[in-house]
Amino acid sequence: MKILMLTWEYPPRIVGGIARVVNDLSKRLIKDGHEVTVVTYREGNAPYFEDDKGVKVYRVDNYMINPNNFIDWVMQMNFNMVAKASEIIAKEGAFDVIHAHDWLVAYAAKTLKNSYDIPIVSTIHATESRKKFRNSR
Repeated sequence: MKILMLTWEYPPRIVGGIARVVNDLSKRLIKDGHEVTVVTYREGNAPYFEDDKGVKVYRVDNYMINPNNFIDWVMQMNFNMVAKASEIIAKEGAFDVIHAHDWLVAYAAKTLKNSYDIPIVSTIHATESRKKFRNSR
């Protein structure tokens, strides 16, 4: 199976647990005989492409120099992920499934699903809960 992983963090960019999960899962899927391609955000001097023990990792820049807010940053990253994934599909053919990691890549995942008729699996990694606040009256 050809699997496209979309994530906003992948080593060496580690913000939280997503990078570790996607890295470990991708390498396990490779061992099980699947083809895995990761499209992620590029930070610092990370290479635009690398073969990470069989996992093809493509990184995209975020061209907004000073985004107005985090949502603008996320949208620009998603546009760049769609462009990169479309380029990969044009060269290597369609994927069997898209695995979207967290809400930050949802726009790219949905766009690619609708454009190429690829099923999506999504993992939401953050499960914050809010404490109930007492009425201050």
